[in-house]
Amino acid sequence: MEAACLVAAAIGGAVLLYRLNPSRVPFIICPLRALTGLRCPACGLTRAAHALLHLDIAGMLRYNLLSPLIFAGLAMGFVRYLFRRLRGMGVEQSIGLGLKGGLMIAGILVLFGIVRNVVGI
Repeated sequence: MEAACLVAAAIGGAVLLYRLNPSRVPFIICPLRALTGLRCPACGLTRAAHALLHLDIAGMLRYNLLSPLIFAGLAMGFVRYLFRRLRGMGVEQSIGLGLKGGLMIAGILVLFGIVRNVVGI
C-alpha cells in the first residue's frame, strides 16, 4: 500500500509539474539564492524536470547541467526503494552507496556549486 501511494504521489507530482511552468509559477524559492544570489547545485532542477517532461533536453541542460545524472540517480533510487518495499525488505540502506559513494557525490555537488557560480554555467 505504501509503495502504491508513493507511485501515485510521484505520478501526481509529474502531472502537476507538466501542467505548470515553474518559470512562470514559482514552486520553490532557493534559500541560498534568495539570501546570497549564489546558485546551489540544485538550483534549476524544478525547471529542468519541467523541460524533461516536455522532452526539451536542451532546456533541461540549460537549467542545470547535472540534471540528467541527478534525475537518473533519483529514478534508480526510487525503483530500488519500491522493489525493496514490495519484497518486504528494510529500507535502511536501500540506496546502497556506502560512505565512499556518498562522499564522492557530495564532493561532486560542492565542486559543481562552486564552478557554476564562478564560471556561470
